[in-house]
Order: sequence, then C-alpha cells, then structure tokens
Amino acid sequence: MNIIVTECTNCKLKIKFDEDKVNPTTPLVRCPACRAINNIAAQLKQKEDWQQSLQEQTLVEQPPTEEVGWIVVHDENTPVQTLPLKMGKNVIGRAARSKLADVPIVTEDRYMSRNHCTIEVIRRANGQLQYVIYDNGSTNGTYINAVKSSRLKPNMQVILHDGDTIQIGRTKVVLKTKECAANAAQATSTVVMSSYMPTIIM
Repeated sequence: MNIIVTECTNCKLKIKFDEDKVNPTTPLVRCPACRAINNIAAQLKQKEDWQQSLQEQTLVEQPPTEEVGWIVVHDENTPVQTLPLKMGKNVIGRAARSKLADVPIVTEDRYMSRNHCTIEVIRRANGQLQYVIYDNGSTNGTYINAVKSSRLKPNMQVILHDGDTIQIGRTKVVLKTKECAANAAQATSTVVMSSYMPTIIM
C-alpha cells in the first residue's frame, strides 16, 4: 500500500488514496465529499521525480579507498592472500559471516580471533606513513618477527617496518608498505619469494 495525499480541486478537501489502486494511464480520484473527479497525474509525477533523484544520489560512486600498504599471508598452513590496508585503523582477524574484520583472513586457524589486532596507518608531519600495530585483547596473542618475547601486551603499540612478519594466532603475515611496493601484485611476489619465519607455538 502506497498512500498519497492530494487536495480536491473543487472543495479543497484533503484526499488520501492508494497509489497501487490508481490506473496509471488515467490517474483519476473521486473526492468522497463533493464527488468531483481529480486528475492526480502531477502528484504521481512529483513522487516519481523525487524517487529518481534519491536513487541517483544513492548510486553516486564513492571514490575508491587508497591502498597504503598490504599484508600478505605467508604461512605453511594458510593459502597466500594479499589484503589492502587503508589510512587509519585496520582491524585484522579471522574471516567470519557474523562479524567481519576490516582485513578478514580466510583461515582455519582457530587461534586467530575475529577481531585480533589493529594496524593503524598514520601520515606524519613530513608526509611519510607510519604503521603502528596493537593487539585487541586476543586470547592467543600477536607476535612480531618470530620472537616469543615480542608478544604485544595490553595497550602496547609497536611501529612496524616493511617486511616485518606478524604472527596472528598461529598464522604469519608480512607487511608490505606503499614505499616499498607499487601495488598488491608486487607486494605478493616479493613476499612469496622469501622464506617462512618460524611459528611460535603457545
């Protein structure tokens, strides 16, 4: 039911009618008070124009988000995946239907949380990008460059560099920055040619 309100041209009474019950080729409505016949084509056209305008606004393409780096899954047990990083906060975690991370990794690794850690990309005053990582209170921790003592503690932030390996649960990913890789394909090819880092077993 699509209710539209118009005004009778004869007695000025407000008339409510169901648009679905009006013949679109001859859009006429009888006033219940004075029985005058009212042509409502103008009201229907006004509604159509409004809906079209709204649809056009919705369909306006948003500018693509600039990729300012990538994490490349480089692990013996998980397929290679290259996932983009954007400016600001990038929540990284295990892909799931119920709750998606900004950077979802498709994996069977149950040691990886769905909201495991965050890499925040910041532009410094000199224009250079800085990549900062912190753990989001994950159960199984986040480690840097296969050093067991490097497990990120609560509220601890670490600056990452190109080529650093991050262990998320039991899955290893490598950071590639925009300064060192021109695109995702180059980031991937660089990482897959390198050796795996050891996996820290909790």
